[in-house]
Amino acid sequence: MAKNLGINIKIGADLKNFSKDMQNVSRQMKKTGQKMQSLGKSMSAALTLPLAAAGVAMIKFASDTEESLNKVDVAFGDSSKEVQKFAETTLKSFGIARGT
Repeated sequence: MAKNLGINIKIGADLKNFSKDMQNVSRQMKKTGQKMQSLGKSMSAALTLPLAAAGVAMIKFASDTEESLNKVDVAFGDSSKEVQKFAETTLKSFGIARGT
C-alpha cells in the first residue's frame, strides 16, 4: 500500500521594518491628501470668485438696460417703440454695444 508523504515547510518573516514602512506610507498618503485638499480649495476660490463677480456684473448690466428702456418709455411715451428701433439701427450701424 502506498502512504501519503507530506512536506512541512516553515517560513519566517521579520516584520519589524514592515511596520515602520507602513507608518511612513501612511504619513505620506496623509500629506498627499492634505496637499490635494489645499489645491482643491485654491481652485475652487479661483473659479468661484470670478464667476460670482461675473454674475453680479450681468445682473447690474441687465438692470441698467431695463432702467434705460423704462426711461425711454416715460420720456417718449407712445413714440418710444420708434425711438428704440432707431437706437437699434444706429447701434448696429456704428458698431456700438447695446449697453452703452
